[in-house]
Amino acid sequence: MEMQAQAKQQETVEISFTQNVKVTMEQIKNMLVGALEGGSNYWYWISKINPPKNLDRHDAHNNIYNAAMNDGGSLVFVDKDDIKTDFFFGKAILDKNGDVIPKDDDIEEFVLDWNKIVNGLKLMAEKASNDFKNMIDGNDDEITADVFLQYCLFGKLIYG
Repeated sequence: MEMQAQAKQQETVEISFTQNVKVTMEQIKNMLVGALEGGSNYWYWISKINPPKNLDRHDAHNNIYNAAMNDGGSLVFVDKDDIKTDFFFGKAILDKNGDVIPKDDDIEEFVLDWNKIVNGLKLMAEKASNDFKNMIDGNDDEITADVFLQYCLFGKLIYG
């Protein structure tokens, strides 16, 4: 008696693989520009800019993208809903030191530095591969930039 092998049909096959991809500093800067100038500004406020070792405070404020991309620098983010804002213009209300005023004493801050950027890129590649591919291919937009920033700060998508 001859036995015939029957092909087992499956609807999906799960494949796991690792691929090395080079991301340029220009691509990272483009993601930060896209997020900070449009893609993410519906949910965040930058409460503090910590200049990197190679920039003074004035230069860091003039080019905030460099603050997070250079050694020792960072940007501190808060949720817009957690700070006091001007009723008419939606701008943050600052104290005499230039710091945002929280609505209550317990405000969560999220720090963006170089390590968070690298980790965010890895998470974006794993969990939002279409957005990551769009970034690599130059087909990114404000949504791609927002996804990038959220993976950098939170390790997942929280907003929009």
